[in-house]
Amino acid sequence: MFMSEKEIIEKGYKQLTAKEIKEKVVNKTVWGDYYTGRTYVTYIAQDGKMQGINDLGTLSNGVYKIDESKSTFSMEWDTYWDTWIGNLYEVEGKIYFFDSTEGYWRSTLNIIEEGQKKLVLTP
Repeated sequence: MFMSEKEIIEKGYKQLTAKEIKEKVVNKTVWGDYYTGRTYVTYIAQDGKMQGINDLGTLSNGVYKIDESKSTFSMEWDTYWDTWIGNLYEVEGKIYFFDSTEGYWRSTLNIIEEGQKKLVLTP
């Protein structure tokens, strides 16, 4: 069940540090749900690049940055996929992304696998 960022913090979960973000999502293939109801799979490479595909079949390439001082994760895509900066929380085995500029939930990473996998919606 989805919780707001406030509820996650109230339950004692802490924002992931920059080091934890690197350990949990970099050099990983992730399957997730987006706030619009879309699903996607994305590979997050060590070199700052990303490639993903959504359930509409749209392939997108992007770049990410991890801010060491704020422990935020930012994404910029080359298609209509949203560009944003977020806070990440690990809750019950999933990673929740909250947009730190807009103040709302963006995405949940449901499955995270080591390394680069084929970009298909079923792991």
